[in-house]
Amino acid sequence: MAPARGRASSRCAPLKAGACGARPPPQCAAPARCRPARKNRESRMNKKTVLAAALGAVVVAGWAGATYVTGQKLKTALVAQAEGWKAQPGQPQPAFRVTDVQYRAGLLGATRTLTLAIGCGAETTPLTWRDDIRHGPLPGFAGFGAARIDSSLVLSAEQQAQLKKLLGDAQTQLSLRTLVAYNGGYKTQLEVPALRIKSPEGGDFEFKGASAWVQVRADGGARYEASLPSYAVSAPGQGPAPGMRFVVTDAKLQGEGYAPMWWALSGKGSGSMAAMNFETVAADGQRKPMFTLKNMKYTQDGGIAGGLYQASGSLQAQGQIGSLPLDAVTMKFSLKQLHAQSYAALMGALMNTGCPSKDPAADPMAALQPMLAPLKELLPQNPQISMDELSVTLGGQTAKMSYQLGFNGITAAETEGAALMPALMQKMALRMGVEAPVALLPKLGEALGQPLPPELIDQQLAQAEGQGFIVRTGDSISAKFELREGAALVNGKPIAVPGLPGQGAAPAAR
Repeated sequence: MAPARGRASSRCAPLKAGACGARPPPQCAAPARCRPARKNRESRMNKKTVLAAALGAVVVAGWAGATYVTGQKLKTALVAQAEGWKAQPGQPQPAFRVTDVQYRAGLLGATRTLTLAIGCGAETTPLTWRDDIRHGPLPGFAGFGAARIDSSLVLSAEQQAQLKKLLGDAQTQLSLRTLVAYNGGYKTQLEVPALRIKSPEGGDFEFKGASAWVQVRADGGARYEASLPSYAVSAPGQGPAPGMRFVVTDAKLQGEGYAPMWWALSGKGSGSMAAMNFETVAADGQRKPMFTLKNMKYTQDGGIAGGLYQASGSLQAQGQIGSLPLDAVTMKFSLKQLHAQSYAALMGALMNTGCPSKDPAADPMAALQPMLAPLKELLPQNPQISMDELSVTLGGQTAKMSYQLGFNGITAAETEGAALMPALMQKMALRMGVEAPVALLPKLGEALGQPLPPELIDQQLAQAEGQGFIVRTGDSISAKFELREGAALVNGKPIAVPGLPGQGAAPAAR
């Protein structure tokens, strides 16, 4: 058996130099000269663990610091925003205003609570709005950004009771979430649940829910999309329009808008609607269609060049008037030469019209001041708005209508003080026109439920033509109205309009 021990001894012989990393056989102890190397490895591993822990602490500290800084910036911005919605000294009280702002901030989040007043005088409704804010850089650990804001109305016990009385146990809590980016842009998502309201008088409102989102860039431009599956409004069985029902089905909208007010300065966009119906109740109690539009398609395009906004759009649809089919409905419109900044400011002022003053000595023009300032910048650019065509084809016959409204040549000096109104009347340009085949008139009367015999139609047309209100050419009639250079014309002939200067002579032909 001695040789076996010799073989085992040979297997456990000291490892050669440089072989300390090799593993000895199980029955052999590690060479003594290899033990310090193992301790060195353990020491290096401990150092790596300490380094990793230190790096983790740095990351956590950096994240906490970033969260704190983000929170402070958000607080400054959101409080300033709410303060801007308060009634300002010396300005008319807005119909929508913030009366109180509370902001409670922590490391990971904050709560902004706004007390709102909507309406004027005795008609004012108080509401409470709350924003639940999660600070970045990982707001709510649901993505990367400066903040996530979940917004909601906070109803009082009395308001909750009124809502329950109106809606019953239906779930009415909408979802409004905003994700704020570090560059100042944001994206807001809105989800509105379905609901149904029945009034004590017998009316009914049925809403199948809606969803929408808007993504606003840091410069104020935006993209948006909205979807409205269906809603219907039914009037009570008694009243001015007994049993009338209005229904909108499958409406969709998407597009883009420009800074400084994306919803007023629209760019490219499109929309559609499956149907829009007006129904009445017949003598036999059955519903019947009064007016219907279906298969509506809408497109728009707009842009800003040299500070001026231009836009155009079109709509196409089919439908029905009473029992008669509408073969086609087409509308085209355009906006030209609108100073973008001033137009946005004017729209903002119109949206924030103030409450009327109760002071009998107050200047009645004070409420118009927020609108006059942007108007003075807008008018010298020769702005123009027009419906270039509205055509309706009924039973193979087509009627057309158009209008154009603009202001030409108003100078900056003419927009000051008492000179403004005379300049508006003198330099306003309005054109309206309509043309239709005579054969369409009986069809329109029939569609509106007031059929007229042909001889009565001819008699009324002859009377209108004799008075100069229409021009009859063959089987068609037309009419034109113009207001330019302070004079009014019907079919090219001047007419007197009370309050207009320059009556009695037609302006020079152009």
